[in-house]
Amino acid sequence: MSYFAALRVALEALFVNKGRSTLTSLGIVIGIMSVIAMVAAGGGAKEKLDERLDSVGKNLILLRPGGQTATGLNVQMTPLTSDDAKAIREDPILRPMIVGVAESQPMPTIVSAANITARTTLVGNPPDVFKIRRWELQGGRFLNEADNKKSANVCLIGDTVRKKLFPNKKLPLGDRVKVENVSLEVVGVLKPKGQAPTGADQDDQIFVPINTLQDKLAYSKTIAIIVIGVKRTEYLEPAVKRIDRIMMERHRIKNDGQKDYNVKSIEEMASLAVLLTDTLNILVIVIASISLVVGGIGIMNIMLVSVTERTREIGIRMAVGATPGDIRNQFLMESMMLALVGGLIGVLLGIGSAYAITRFLEWPIFISPFYIGLAFGVSALIGIFFGFYPAAKASQLDPIEALRYE
Repeated sequence: MSYFAALRVALEALFVNKGRSTLTSLGIVIGIMSVIAMVAAGGGAKEKLDERLDSVGKNLILLRPGGQTATGLNVQMTPLTSDDAKAIREDPILRPMIVGVAESQPMPTIVSAANITARTTLVGNPPDVFKIRRWELQGGRFLNEADNKKSANVCLIGDTVRKKLFPNKKLPLGDRVKVENVSLEVVGVLKPKGQAPTGADQDDQIFVPINTLQDKLAYSKTIAIIVIGVKRTEYLEPAVKRIDRIMMERHRIKNDGQKDYNVKSIEEMASLAVLLTDTLNILVIVIASISLVVGGIGIMNIMLVSVTERTREIGIRMAVGATPGDIRNQFLMESMMLALVGGLIGVLLGIGSAYAITRFLEWPIFISPFYIGLAFGVSALIGIFFGFYPAAKASQLDPIEALRYE
């Protein structure tokens, strides 16, 4: 019997019992659907993370106060200062590697313009921050060193702040924003950057010269974070090590002492999120594999039942010239088609589920042809593996005993 003839006979046998065939394939459907949907969602999550990292800037190093012991206990925090930023900025070893250094001091506050009041975050920065973070302007100008030296009452606003305070103006240049008792002139409006990897809205911020914030609004020299931009990705690791050494010397920490600061690159922090996503994907694949095995056992079970039900048919086929190999191939083809049909339905449902998940979470969708091909390959292997024993049993039946079977 040719393979095409075996395929035709297999399909006819499966269509005779449509309900039973559908239920038998259910384990394969669920397993394949889970793998396709979660791999697509996981790939979309990685693309979304990469997109958000691009909006922040990948070649960034963050220096923050506070540290932890090996057991996870917090170390007493020593505040960062502008002198720490200056030491990093002027270090001769770091200078060829870095784009700039910017200390940052955020202050949640309520602001007003005309008759509109809104809650936002005021951020004090030196001018270098816009170069490091690769911000772009919709209009106006960036803050400059002269603004910082004079503690000028000027500000740059994000697009979310513009929508809140100036809903009818695209570029409210020259307008005033009042923070407490200080009136700030809007000298520039930034282009939208979207959400940061932490989920915070990067456009819901007002930037002022750091001296203006410290002298006229916060009345504090506390630095929340120092951002260092490097020229190329390969400089991240050596720059982190050098900054670590500078801070240990400045804070008088011994080599085996507990650090009261934390220095990490954005790339290093993002790798933890990628590792978590990959781990979850592996977990889903393991769970889905259990479903596939259960589905395979279901196929073996139903094929054994089919052999028993069709014993007389097998005897007739052997009597008219079918070889044991023909009988084996016929039942193998049936089990493989059961698994492949289940795989096809699983792939279609998996793609549909992936679209639903990514649409709900507003992630880009990631459908890999490799995983779709792999799903079909796995389905075929399951059909062959779990169908081999019933097929072999059918091929080894004695023709005379099979013909006499009632």
